[in-house]
Amino acid sequence: FISYLKPYQGKLNLFVQSLTSKASFRISSFTDQSVRNYFWASNTHLLYYKDNGARENFQLFSSIYDGSKTIKISLKPNTKVTFLDYLKYDSNDILLAINERNPENFDVYSLDLKTGKKMLVEKNPGSIIDWIADNDGEIR
Repeated sequence: FISYLKPYQGKLNLFVQSLTSKASFRISSFTDQSVRNYFWASNTHLLYYKDNGARENFQLFSSIYDGSKTIKISLKPNTKVTFLDYLKYDSNDILLAINERNPENFDVYSLDLKTGKKMLVEKNPGSIIDWIADNDGEIR
């Protein structure tokens, strides 16, 4: 499968195409704002976000590659999210840095791609400017 952004009703939306059957799936159908960015979060899930009409006020979504299930990830307004790492022992979870608790500090969360549930893994004491995960998903 390949993924790409393509206009749908005047806004960029996420599409996935099979390389074998040439079947194409529209994953998102936004008409108010374009998909801002996306990535493959696992072999079966894409994670993407769009601006919620306000500058840097994002809505985050997890979708199965064929568009059969999409989950809106709950975030407080004005929250920013950055991808940290995949978890090799669990293909359903990824690590994200999220500044939801404190706008100045990013905490580490695991995100279940199937349910959209976030779980705090490491709370930023205020002095961490960048998080790194090792090959086992341990935060350093």
